[in-house]
Amino acid sequence: MHLIDSLRGSSLFGDLPPAQLDLLSRLFVERPVRGGEVLVRQGDRVHPVGDALFVVIEGAVAVQVEGPLPAGGSGVETLAVLGPGDAFGVASLVDPAPRAASCVVVEPGRIAVLARRTLDALVHSDLALAARVEHALARQLARDLRVFNRRLRARLGL
Repeated sequence: MHLIDSLRGSSLFGDLPPAQLDLLSRLFVERPVRGGEVLVRQGDRVHPVGDALFVVIEGAVAVQVEGPLPAGGSGVETLAVLGPGDAFGVASLVDPAPRAASCVVVEPGRIAVLARRTLDALVHSDLALAARVEHALARQLARDLRVFNRRLRARLGL
């Protein structure tokens, strides 16, 4: 699969016009990933120079949290398994808080990375695209919050 196809099929960027989608795809850096590779580690602080948004092109990435489990004890719980077109790292673009979860490659493939510095530069070069991308990031954060709230309610038995 090509990066542009992953972006076009994503809930994050799928509604961008083709010309803006093409421009955005050129800002990402693609790289291969190996099974077991930790891309983001829970508790790590976002790098002060900036962090990144990741999009899965091929393969799969598990979003995992470590801590107390609902049945008691502690361990690792997988919150989601992300596939082609799915994005993670959105919060790190706007909030320097420690990472809330780890993201571990469970099926080798390729990811695309958009550094926050690149996103910041986009604001100065293409305001219309920057506004659409930032709006898409805000929508993704809202979707993530809704998923978290559903999980929390289920865990609390509400």
